Amino acid sequence: MHASVCSIQISDSQSTRAVFPVGLSEPEVFVRVLEAYGHGSARSMSQARNALSAITDVAHPVAGCAVYPLQHHGRHICIGTRTIDNTRIAGALRGCHRAVAFCVTLGPAIDALIAQYQKNALHEAVVVDHVASITADVAADNVRAALQDRLPSGRALTKRYSPGHCDWPLHDQAVLFSLLGNAAAHVDLSDRFIMTPRKSITAVAGIGPEETVGRYGNACDRCAHRGCAFRTANRT
Repeated sequence: MHASVCSIQISDSQSTRAVFPVGLSEPEVFVRVLEAYGHGSARSMSQARNALSAITDVAHPVAGCAVYPLQHHGRHICIGTRTIDNTRIAGALRGCHRAVAFCVTLGPAIDALIAQYQKNALHEAVVVDHVASITADVAADNVRAALQDRLPSGRALTKRYSPGHCDWPLHDQAVLFSLLGNAAAHVDLSDRFIMTPRKSITAVAGIGPEETVGRYGNACDRCAHRGCAFRTANRT
């Protein structure tokens, strides 16, 4: 697949939006698939390999992002004109004065692929669905890496945070979509806060001095939930 081509210019003063293709290769996703299926049976590993091949054949990862000023008000943070009320997110973005909201999707062809498997091979459909989720997570990591590369010298991105994690209510998907506007990468949000295409991820990350981000930017460092899947799944 193509490399990420993030053209956004991130400065310390301007608010901006951009949509760009996301680089995603089968080998880098396979590393994550191996972590999930490598200790299982040879049959499940073979199914995961086949699923990954089918997914990378039809996926067209696209991302959109929007950068805004960030203000702190105790447990509340304000990104642009929108408020997020979450102690853990506020703590992770401590010392940051700008934030980026982004959305990445594998595209509608993945939904069609999963539906096809559900009609013809239900067990394999479960594997395809899971591997597609792993693939979307890798794409989200690649978006964050592409954004990190566009930061001014001396600035860094915190770990990415999504509604549904860190006690962040799912209904705040609406906040992120409001921030993204026309940079939502052709992803739609239902009134039940479900995204279409399904294999899409929204997230927010803070932008701040490297030393500050290194100290506060990973909420997992201060979380007591050691068995949380998000701790290992969300590497960046």
